[in-house]
Amino acid sequence: MQGMEKEKTGSIPLWEIFMVSLSLLTLLLSAYKSGIGINFDSIMFISCAQNLASGKGLHMYNGAPLLYWPPLYPIMLSVLLITGLHYPEATFLLNLFFFSALTLIFTLYLRKILGKNPLFYPLSLLIFSLPILKIYTRALSEAPFVLFVFLFLVLAERYKLQPRGGSLRLLSAVSVLSSLSRYIGAFTFPIVSALIWMKEGKKTKAFFWGLLSTLPLALWFLRNYLISHTLAGRREVVSKPLWDKLYKIFHLLLYRWFSPVEPLAPLFFLLWILILGAAIYRAFSSRAVKEKLIVPILLLSSYFFFLLLSFLYSEFPQKAFPRFLAPLFPVFLILLALSLREISTTQGLKRAVLIFVLLFTLSHLYVSTKEVLKYFQSGITPASNLKNSALITYIKRHSLPGPIFCNSPPVLYLYTGRSSLFIPRRGRSLSPLKKRGRTLIWFKNLGERKRYSLREIRWRVKLLKVFSCRKGKIFLIEN
Repeated sequence: MQGMEKEKTGSIPLWEIFMVSLSLLTLLLSAYKSGIGINFDSIMFISCAQNLASGKGLHMYNGAPLLYWPPLYPIMLSVLLITGLHYPEATFLLNLFFFSALTLIFTLYLRKILGKNPLFYPLSLLIFSLPILKIYTRALSEAPFVLFVFLFLVLAERYKLQPRGGSLRLLSAVSVLSSLSRYIGAFTFPIVSALIWMKEGKKTKAFFWGLLSTLPLALWFLRNYLISHTLAGRREVVSKPLWDKLYKIFHLLLYRWFSPVEPLAPLFFLLWILILGAAIYRAFSSRAVKEKLIVPILLLSSYFFFLLLSFLYSEFPQKAFPRFLAPLFPVFLILLALSLREISTTQGLKRAVLIFVLLFTLSHLYVSTKEVLKYFQSGITPASNLKNSALITYIKRHSLPGPIFCNSPPVLYLYTGRSSLFIPRRGRSLSPLKKRGRTLIWFKNLGERKRYSLREIRWRVKLLKVFSCRKGKIFLIEN
């Protein structure tokens, strides 16, 4: 019997191997058509990494210094570019590493929480839900950030149980990496100090480690200020009220987190609120339960507080909101797992909870599977599908009179190396376009809504079409 027990203990973690393999398969299928997804931010990171790899420093495609984002993701990408890889392979490998690492760590940590509880298997599959899939199928700095946030949770729990120097140093290091991936990663600084204060009761030590964690980001802000007299680049002035942003966040949580299948979302939302409420109620009556919930709740609260602060001081496009929330999704799943474990111990509820979780997981997997199949057939983003298009081929082979105006200059630069000017914003003069002999390149399904549309330009500017295909058009300006 003892020999059998040893064999079982030392067996290969087949489920973990399956989960990591599934993450690889998911990315391979998603990137099959046209590689990892590319958007405006992606091109900023890629061009910055290319310049860094060629010795030109942390500058973007237009020569502007990197200010709007921290430097960690472009630096990591540049390391792969230096080895001779091109950006499509480099972004894929980087995302594959972070996605596989997140999947493995999440699965192992969930197993530690749930053990042999049958809830472990459906809950572990939720790491392939749409909020996470949308991050790891695109070249974004959230790819490492989501991993670092979850690692921070794991290490915070470890430090809470064993407040030793090694655990604290690791926790502080991951806190630094988080802040150098996304500025909002600074939300981890007060948590480091709070945990030291709670576990060791040393205010001076808590202040020192919190301050030490901020030092790399403070140096980056100093560099930015010396270059531009701003800490993180000039931001758009807040134009929409806070309640409007909060409503959009609630809508995302309802239809992306609690249930991606719209008709079921209100029902799932109500049930999850009841489950979380019951778990929190039990936490107040049980010190053991309270200890287990405190770190995930502290992390979620601190992140949302920093997110609200950023909303008060800067305007963000609505399409960026899912990215802002994605780092919390694995933490949210852990909180759900802890809550479900407490609820499922109640007599008579175990089977009902399992059926509910299976339905919840199936609804998420149904939507994410449809998304992966769509990527497999049509590509991930409009910009990533342009690389081998007839439009890009034409631009590469023909000389076009300049200056060139474009609805997406970063995309034009990424695929052709040509510089161009943005289409003016609505309300501003179109006089730069109204000069004979200039070129207008228009990519289909790209660009910003705040800028003039092609129809609006045609009303005001005389254009001669010289090339047209499914991906876009090229015009000569005849004014």
